[in-house]
Amino acid sequence: MIEKQRQPQESRLPVTATYEIRLRLTKTESASSRFDLYLYNTTRHLATQRASRPFSVELWDTETQRIVALFHADSDGETAVSLPNAPFGGVEFATGIPDEALIHMLSFVETCCREQHLIRLNIKLPPEGYDQARSSFLQEVYRERGFTVMNSFINHHIPVGDDPFIHKIHPSERKRLRKCQRAGFVTEGWDNPDPGEVYSFLAKSRERQGYALSLDFEQLKNLLTELPGEVKVFVVKDGAEIVSLTVAIRVNQRILYNFCPADNLDYRAFSPTVLLNCALYEYAQNEGIELIDLGVSLDHSGNEKASLIRFKENLGGLPSLKLTYSKVLV
Repeated sequence: MIEKQRQPQESRLPVTATYEIRLRLTKTESASSRFDLYLYNTTRHLATQRASRPFSVELWDTETQRIVALFHADSDGETAVSLPNAPFGGVEFATGIPDEALIHMLSFVETCCREQHLIRLNIKLPPEGYDQARSSFLQEVYRERGFTVMNSFINHHIPVGDDPFIHKIHPSERKRLRKCQRAGFVTEGWDNPDPGEVYSFLAKSRERQGYALSLDFEQLKNLLTELPGEVKVFVVKDGAEIVSLTVAIRVNQRILYNFCPADNLDYRAFSPTVLLNCALYEYAQNEGIELIDLGVSLDHSGNEKASLIRFKENLGGLPSLKLTYSKVLV
């Protein structure tokens, strides 16, 4: 159900346009879009998130009656964030949409924020490595609207091709991979994983390293139970013992995100994460996935961690920037 439709004068599209901007203040299902969304912008993923004051702005093609661009956000009464409980958000759009329509749409988003008496809008962009051309275009649009970079981190991704994983990694990591294989470690992909078992392993690993998990048990449970087709668990085992585990997210048809990797620190000498990433790479090859996102590399204080950056590059990870843009609205 569309609760509100507004077109303030500054956001009104030309009468010759076949587009219409709509504001949605609920998480109810909307009409279908005509393009492949990142998982985080789908209604199914939004339903797993804790939202305080969610709102969505949609660009509709009035001829086809389909959504061709959208923007989701949530606010705390002062700052709106797209998206606060996901790796990224921002404007997502189908190909062939006129630049003018997208600019009007972003202007409308700002107007909606002001009408809610919000003073700031933050937008977390996907890593540039996902789609360099689209990322450059969106950054230009945000800058034209007066947004500035609030933070910038290095993100790493592994391109998936026909070559075996062992050919892509640094010689030091090849030694660790072979060490795990000689030890008889095996990898598994879990169907219908037990959320309690997964959370317990992740929490214990993080606690031993002095880190806190970025999500609680209920959030992890929601992801695993509500999105079983997109959220997968992969493990490395020594017999019955789990020595490494990750929760991986199918961001879209092209991209797999290594979201939450963790090791049993008693096996640190083996570096079983290398074997775990090998399993992810082989899964991606079999599924036609083009890119594995390794994420940013931050310590418990939110600063970039040089040793983790080096490790991801040793795994064949290529760097790109992951930016957050911000604009003061008053």
